[in-house]
Amino acid sequence: MTALLEWKEKIAAFYGKYQKAISAAVRFTLAFAVFLSILLQISTQEMWQQLITALVPALFCLFLPYGTISIFAVGEAVILAWFLDAGVGIAMLLIALASVLLYFVFRPEYGCLAGVSVFLCLTGIPGALPVAAGLLCGPTALIPMVLGVLYYDCISVIQTNFSALSSFSTAMDETEKISYFLERSAANSRAMVVGIAYAAAFLTTWVIRRRPFSRSAGIATASGMIVYILVVLAASVFFSASVSTAGMVAGCSIGTVAAVLIILMNFTMDGSLTETLEYEDENYHYYVKAVPKLKVARKSVQVRRFTDGGEEPLEADDFPDPEKDEAAGDAGISPAAGQEVPVQEQMTAGREKGGNGGYH
Repeated sequence: MTALLEWKEKIAAFYGKYQKAISAAVRFTLAFAVFLSILLQISTQEMWQQLITALVPALFCLFLPYGTISIFAVGEAVILAWFLDAGVGIAMLLIALASVLLYFVFRPEYGCLAGVSVFLCLTGIPGALPVAAGLLCGPTALIPMVLGVLYYDCISVIQTNFSALSSFSTAMDETEKISYFLERSAANSRAMVVGIAYAAAFLTTWVIRRRPFSRSAGIATASGMIVYILVVLAASVFFSASVSTAGMVAGCSIGTVAAVLIILMNFTMDGSLTETLEYEDENYHYYVKAVPKLKVARKSVQVRRFTDGGEEPLEADDFPDPEKDEAAGDAGISPAAGQEVPVQEQMTAGREKGGNGGYH
């Protein structure tokens, strides 16, 4: 555990030193991955054109908050749907506006989870998100996660029915295309399975993680993963949806690794948490709350003393330490000189310093 604590301190020091560069790199990587995954599904461009199209907005995300990634991703999906067909683009725009309004009603700091949810669903590993989010985030984080599943639903419907929804298709008029798009989106059983599993696993993890007993984070991780797998299997049977076993195993494996790292960094090696213990012997049942002692380091300061002969700098060591002064006072020792001084002389010196020539 000592080695893990040392590594945590090194990582924290490294991140504190290069925080801006690391945050910018993470935002760029996440944005580029989300934008490219959407383009690969519903864009007709060549591969090099898709890379450039994903690169340009990702560069803007270098200087913007994480929540803008989801907004850009929704805008990209709306534009691609508009190029496919104007009616489908209008339907996507209405869905996007409704979801954005819902998003801004609640706390927006979890907004990037919508983009992460879209990316993981499109890559076939949605199980990597709910447990990790349940350990780190509050209950309002479930809203952008479910909205991400909604965007994935719309994108998958466009991909599956690309030819029928295209503006070159004459089998349906604009009104029929919009109705067909909305009906297929509402009937997408795979998205329903993912959304229900997200809600069940996230809430299970969040509720257990907040319980005041030992190892609640580990129990929450295991419970969340079990609930996710059971809900996916049950919902897939109920909705007659096909579920990729390999994708579910890969997503759960990645989510478990992420959850273990979160527990190690945020829970196990966090010395600021209050621990609740419970044990018993032959006569009593004990409930113990262990509250950590918080130590505040003394700041290194420099103060100048102005006298008739000029100014003289004072170092931090010249200032009295309350704990040492109290101990020295009990022993009748001067804190400054470290020698025994009669009490009467200490009182006289104090009156002289208080009268004139004190520190300013």
